Amino acid sequence: MAAGCGWTRKAKSNANYSWLVVLGSLCSNVLMHGISWSVGVFFVLFLGAFQQSKGKTAWTGSINTACMYGIGPVASMLTNKLGYRTTMMIGGVVAAIGLATSALSTNIYHLYITFGFLTGCGLGICYIPTITVLAVYFSKNLTLAVGLSSSGVGIGMFLYPPLITTLTAIFGWRGCMLILAAITFNICVCGAIMRPKNISDDPTRRMKDDMHDDIEYKSVAEATDDTTVKNVSTETTVFNARVFLNLNFMIMCMTNFLYCIGHSILYVHFAEYAITIGIEPEQAAFLFSIIGFSNLVGKFIFGALSTIRHPCTNVILLYGSTFAITGLLMLTVPLQNVYPLLVSFAVVFGMCSAAFGVFAPEIVRKFLGQKDLSTGYGLLCICCAAGILPGAPIAGMMFDRTQQYAGSFYLGGTVIALSGISMLIPYIRTRNIDTQNDDEDVSTDDFIRQSLLDVAQNYS
Repeated sequence: MAAGCGWTRKAKSNANYSWLVVLGSLCSNVLMHGISWSVGVFFVLFLGAFQQSKGKTAWTGSINTACMYGIGPVASMLTNKLGYRTTMMIGGVVAAIGLATSALSTNIYHLYITFGFLTGCGLGICYIPTITVLAVYFSKNLTLAVGLSSSGVGIGMFLYPPLITTLTAIFGWRGCMLILAAITFNICVCGAIMRPKNISDDPTRRMKDDMHDDIEYKSVAEATDDTTVKNVSTETTVFNARVFLNLNFMIMCMTNFLYCIGHSILYVHFAEYAITIGIEPEQAAFLFSIIGFSNLVGKFIFGALSTIRHPCTNVILLYGSTFAITGLLMLTVPLQNVYPLLVSFAVVFGMCSAAFGVFAPEIVRKFLGQKDLSTGYGLLCICCAAGILPGAPIAGMMFDRTQQYAGSFYLGGTVIALSGISMLIPYIRTRNIDTQNDDEDVSTDDFIRQSLLDVAQNYS
């Protein structure tokens, strides 16, 4: 009984601090995604600075974003071995160094290493602990916490494009990179907030001990012994190759690969396209701010829709539909030769692109179950990285050959539309059994939380 009371007191003492962790996670998302989703603005700066072809210059943004997603497995291992706080600080330092050394670049190839690889890897190392730390601090309100944290993505997308253009106008692009490096270093401050849940622990204690304690609390103190904890850790595996036999999940991986090809084309080349048709650079950069704001609104809308039990709000159907709509609209970009039309497109694109972050984890869980959620989502991110890497450079090379962006946007729109249409297959295959999962969906917080804790225990 005394043990149970002690657990209750500890839970209450951490309740208020949990929301400070959410704030730190939100700010970290602002700092990370403000950089990674402003690659189109950087693309314009680097084009002017180095006077290279669009195909060569586009690699800077593609490498950056691909590294951010692709380094996920490494970030997970660092998180499990070193803890959330240390891992975030490492990522913040690496990203800041990448941005600072970018200011010293003398050719585009240097930027591949500094802005592309170093900055991208640093941001990617921060991304995993920024999200998974919430599973340690929350059990009942995890969905709300993740939603608040992920709103930082849209905020960063909204704030950074005008910030970058303003800093460049005042200090030049090199001065801008140095200032952004200093700002990005504040990820370390966000990481410092992610202290071990048991504040009486030695601050140098590894995450293994913290995870072990957290699983014990989840098991309800006096009713759990060491054998139970051992059973939890042996019931799951770090990687389950059976996910490759799941047709629905494989289709989703292909869908996200295709989507990210088109997605990277738009994010890297949209501002430059606007400039080529006579839009002022400041207005062109602000299009990304519009995308960021509408993305933030879209997250709230889709989050609300996902809670409604109706055939029309099936998450797989909404996921595929938004992709298809985005692709079809992207096919019309070459016809949009005035700023109001580009603004309208940015609004719709931003809202539709919010569907990925809102629905992807839930769909992976539906296809693979809670046990393989982490494995599946990690593979999905790798597929995204594989699509992001070649997309923008291919579009740039197409422009270099034709001196127009029409073919590039036709390519991007086509692959995105195909990615959305392909989700009809898993939708048809699963719609008849969705009603059987309603009871399971009630405990989504517990499923996601326990999955993250299981993976952490296995890596340790």
